[in-house]
Amino acid sequence: MLDNLLTFANQQAIADGTAVVSSYVYDAGTPHGGIGTAAAPKLFEGEGQDVIVEVTAAANTGKDDYQIQVDVIAADNDALSSNPVTLATYTTAAIAAANLPTAGKPLVIKLKPAGQTAAKRYYGLKFDLTGTGSALTST
Repeated sequence: MLDNLLTFANQQAIADGTAVVSSYVYDAGTPHGGIGTAAAPKLFEGEGQDVIVEVTAAANTGKDDYQIQVDVIAADNDALSSNPVTLATYTTAAIAAANLPTAGKPLVIKLKPAGQTAAKRYYGLKFDLTGTGSALTST
């Protein structure tokens, strides 16, 4: 079962050579409905949870290969830019044009953020496409 509140990206385009944060950010909110001064939660404390990312490529533009890095990040603001911490990272090896992921055969990345020590309110993903690849889409 998938909770839409925990969807970080849906058909989000990722341009070559540009690091972007996910189009959706999870707001863990203030505990107790905003009453009191409790700290933001640590969603990935201890053993953590799995985060699954599917990536497909747009039509190849004649370039040879690409490499994608996906980070699970947490921060103090919804732009994921204030005091961000990386909770998990995955970087692919270079992928040849003939092996680009497609809608029928997406690249599935499983990240396991765990051991979070700093409480943060906002959670999301950061994508970084490098090399000489075509544009990608995250679902």
